[in-house]
Amino acid sequence: MHGVRPDELVRLAPRLRSYLRRPNPTWPEIIDAADWLRHDLDVSKSLWGDACVTMGRDLAAVALAIVSTKDPEHFRTTPGGYFHGMVQKGQGRRTAPRAYGVGAAARR
Repeated sequence: MHGVRPDELVRLAPRLRSYLRRPNPTWPEIIDAADWLRHDLDVSKSLWGDACVTMGRDLAAVALAIVSTKDPEHFRTTPGGYFHGMVQKGQGRRTAPRAYGVGAAARR
């Protein structure tokens, strides 16, 4: 459906794991976990809502999971600021996870 399965996303973005109740999550469980993970990344509820509307909930969760994999030194400002940039790029279209590097990471 997205080029990456939920279990692959958890393997690629292990910070999601602590917010999941089982090892083989569904997409709705990934989305719920991302909603909890956003607190760790200083992503506001309003930005998360904008991301869900702009990208769709599942792709917003994928994008947030990608942000969670970055070293803190990667960000010019904050993880939330980086995520905000991803949301802005997705405005007006549902952006495929490949645009955020998920397809390549999943193939490794």
